[in-house]
Amino acid sequence: MRSPPVTLVPYLLDGGIELHPIAARYFLQPSGDDADLQRIALSIQKQGTIEPVITYESMLLDGQVRDKSNIEHGLPRWAIRFEDTPQGIIAAQARSKEAMDRAALEYAIAKNLV
Repeated sequence: MRSPPVTLVPYLLDGGIELHPIAARYFLQPSGDDADLQRIALSIQKQGTIEPVITYESMLLDGQVRDKSNIEHGLPRWAIRFEDTPQGIIAAQARSKEAMDRAALEYAIAKNLV
């Protein structure tokens, strides 16, 4: 018997949020000068945020540019907890921080492949 699909419930970020060590270690940090970053910020200004940022352990795992742009333009900062995603739920069954960290890294990498 298949499990019902997981419905992710976004929540609003309020105040500052620390960058997760996984994001700090494995992903390039935005410089602010990058044309792609400017393009993303302009898109968010026009359309709003289409995809929420991802948090893990109450820290920012994915979506630094989106979050920064939303703050700068006074837009709502929607987020989804990695722990609530199907990947996070499955990894939690291992009851291991190492398994959760590995799954969070894999999730963030998959979201950023172009």
